[in-house]
Amino acid sequence: MTKVRVFYAGSPPDAWVQGIECRGHAGGTRDGGADLICASVSLCMEMLEEGLRHVADPDVVTSVWICESRNPGEKAIHWEGDGAEVLAETVAATLRNIAAANPQNVSVEDVFNGEDKKDEKVAES
Repeated sequence: MTKVRVFYAGSPPDAWVQGIECRGHAGGTRDGGADLICASVSLCMEMLEEGLRHVADPDVVTSVWICESRNPGEKAIHWEGDGAEVLAETVAATLRNIAAANPQNVSVEDVFNGEDKKDEKVAES
């Protein structure tokens, strides 16, 4: 099971994404043995990292922290600044869509200002 945590600054409905963490292996295989679910989650995290490092305005996104574990599938990305809203919300929504389509393999939990809140919302398209 891959567990995704989306960290928000502020309080709903005005909260904004400030970090995303993934832990664990989804274990979902498809034809040919390729683990498409894990690959999808990993691709989302790689796109977030690349966007924060090389696309977002460095004058607006002022700091980026990336922590990758030696354990496969464990990665955490947090940042400061408010110039990555579209990228961050897109990645978070995509991860929710993956979880909605594969609830046995991926879960998403929202954390607001350090307080855990289980995400019970159905993925929106």
